[in-house]
Amino acid sequence: QPHGGAVSKTSSTTHSAGHSKAVSGSKDTTQSESVLNSWLGARRVTAPEISILRLAARTKDTQDMTFSEQPGFTVMRAQKTRKFVHQKPWYVINPDTSLWANVWQGVVAAALMFVAFVTPVQVGLFDLQLDTLMVFSFCVDFVFLTDMVLQFFTTYSRDTSDGIVWEVDLRRIALHYLQTWFLLDFITVIPFDVFTLAADGGAMDEFKSIKVLRALRLLKLIRLVKTSRIIHNLEIPLSIPYQKVALARFLIVLGLFCHWVACFWAMTLNLGSDYEKHWFDVVEDPHDKRPHRIYVAAFYYACYTITSVGYGDITPKNVVERSVSSGILLASGLAWAYILGEVGAIVGDMTAESQEFRRRMHHLNVMMQEQGLHHDL
Repeated sequence: QPHGGAVSKTSSTTHSAGHSKAVSGSKDTTQSESVLNSWLGARRVTAPEISILRLAARTKDTQDMTFSEQPGFTVMRAQKTRKFVHQKPWYVINPDTSLWANVWQGVVAAALMFVAFVTPVQVGLFDLQLDTLMVFSFCVDFVFLTDMVLQFFTTYSRDTSDGIVWEVDLRRIALHYLQTWFLLDFITVIPFDVFTLAADGGAMDEFKSIKVLRALRLLKLIRLVKTSRIIHNLEIPLSIPYQKVALARFLIVLGLFCHWVACFWAMTLNLGSDYEKHWFDVVEDPHDKRPHRIYVAAFYYACYTITSVGYGDITPKNVVERSVSSGILLASGLAWAYILGEVGAIVGDMTAESQEFRRRMHHLNVMMQEQGLHHDL
């Protein structure tokens, strides 16, 4: 009986296993039939729909990757910002994030425009006196003096092994400023206007020292060297092609250079002796020395000198004017050669596509001529 019970148990187990396998097989068959019927009853997917599905899958993968990587990147940037804010003292200025720093940059840019256009006219054409123009000049000097003080509290970027960081240590900021722009800024804030007013009514006037001080007032133009950073910041957000921006910039520089040369040439009327002949004597009605008549004649001289035309109707008449004219000729030759080269390169870059087309057509015509091909081909 034990042996028979074992057989019976085994047979029952085999029967139940066979029954479960049959049930499982029937379920698989039912699922397969349902899938087959749904596949047969579905419409055929076209090729454009397949392309759209593939594009959607790739887009989803990209979005999933971006979402998976974006939180880590955000946390890293947030930690870096918190570390910088924690390390930066409240009196240190960050020019990239401070709103007042951007406003102050606009004020400095306006002061530089005054220096570029008004200061040469003030020095070369007008007599020194305490008027509205002189008050504006004092305000510009105050702006430059304040900017020089603020530079000792303004951060600067430096390269490290971890990348570019902002320097917040005042000692390093001051040392960096003293080694770079301090000397130039210090020269431009020297009050030559005040020295000239003091010498105008004193004993120094007898030795003509006031004329030298008037010329030294043009040293404010040195500060225009720093305008390249401002111009670069203005060019970045513009969507204008670089060739057009560069061409407009060179035209402005040419006009500004002519303006400076005209004011400097007009200033020679005050540098020479009153008993000597001057270049303005050949102009019609030379006794009428109003500022606008002197400027027009000087600007005419500057234009034909810089562009190498050289009419020769206005020429230097004394030693001072010959010396100044020699310097103008040398500077004008270098400036004009540089402007011609740069403008030629810019214009050539603007028409690069048409030049490439002409070059290919020329090579094609040469090949057809060498191979003896008919032009109808």
